[in-house]
Amino acid sequence: MSGNGLPDDAAAAACTRPILLGPERLARLAELGVLVLRVVDDSTTDDADAVDVDGTYREFWADTGSAALLARPDHYLHGVAADAADVADLVDDFLARLPRSAVAVPAGSVAGAR
Repeated sequence: MSGNGLPDDAAAAACTRPILLGPERLARLAELGVLVLRVVDDSTTDDADAVDVDGTYREFWADTGSAALLARPDHYLHGVAADAADVADLVDDFLARLPRSAVAVPAGSVAGAR
């Protein structure tokens, strides 16, 4: 697992089984406006959030041996996780870098602007 990104701008976590994060982590990520997406290879899966139509994620998972990633909207990678325990650790690392009072900035807003 790696976690060297800037957590203040992280906005998406993609993995094959987000339910592994548990309700508390999922609630905090939602509070922060982080999208947690279940990515699948096949569009016939009813409960997927995103379909990897061109194999980009499938190739990434295979090349890195990972099952999840946490990235900012500009594609800066905060980190990857190989298994269920690593997914939880990756999210915990991200959340630990943020003040508990941090909340999502509404879309179209500039943080700190008045």
